[in-house]
Amino acid sequence: MVAKFNRFIAIGVSDKERAAEDFCALFSASVTDRRDDWVEVTAGPFLFYFVEEGNRDIAFSVDVADHDSALAEILARGFTLDRETTERVGETFVLSPDGMRINLTVAPSTE
Repeated sequence: MVAKFNRFIAIGVSDKERAAEDFCALFSASVTDRRDDWVEVTAGPFLFYFVEEGNRDIAFSVDVADHDSALAEILARGFTLDRETTERVGETFVLSPDGMRINLTVAPSTE
């Protein structure tokens, strides 16, 4: 599987507005978008999404060329599909046996 980290990182927090405000103040970042369920903060080349999901999980996002084969390979390595997050967000999320969450996205076409 060929995967590359992209610039998106989601962080589960208890108060998304407060977390975004603190992050901006500490790291010279800025709020660049917000929705009912997340606040987007830009810091350098990275986009952090602060989400209130009742936990403190971090989800790293990776780009894959072939979603189905990447998902099959990652599941074969013992990861499980995070159905609740996948259904809520509308993108594929997997969990490692140790609880690490990864968001699989299809790499943008370079054509």
